[in-house]
Amino acid sequence: MKFKLSKFKSWIPFALIFFGVLFLFLSFYLPSFYNPQDELHKAAVRTKSKITELENKFQRYSDNLKTDGNYLSKSDSAENLFESQFTILYYVNDSLVYWNNNKILPRNSIGARNEGYDFHKYKNGYYLSINKVIEESTFRKRELFMMIPIRDAYVTENQYL
Repeated sequence: MKFKLSKFKSWIPFALIFFGVLFLFLSFYLPSFYNPQDELHKAAVRTKSKITELENKFQRYSDNLKTDGNYLSKSDSAENLFESQFTILYYVNDSLVYWNNNKILPRNSIGARNEGYDFHKYKNGYYLSINKVIEESTFRKRELFMMIPIRDAYVTENQYL
């Protein structure tokens, strides 16, 4: 039995119209499956995983600083830190002795300097800071800060930024 195209030529326009109407109908109802709360939840999960990853890096840096006070200035860690998206601030006796980039201008006092988490607003954005006291004695205090950018704020804003 041989296939004859002439039998199906009359159905092709009807099939195209049917599929066109079907796709038009689906285009109106498929967006109703979109839920903004799902997108918000996905963004929160991504943010939490990124902050957890950065917390692990911070813990690794602070553990290495406990054993080796010059760990941050060594070439292998310094190259990785310079290209990072976060800012590391290392204080010894309230003096800033190391920072990995110039993304923020640290204040002389970064707040109450309690160990843990804090939120800071600078001229160029909002930052989550993690503070850890590495060593504290009568004559010496070593602290490590990690400033994680949350939102950038630009001094000049226009339609192109």
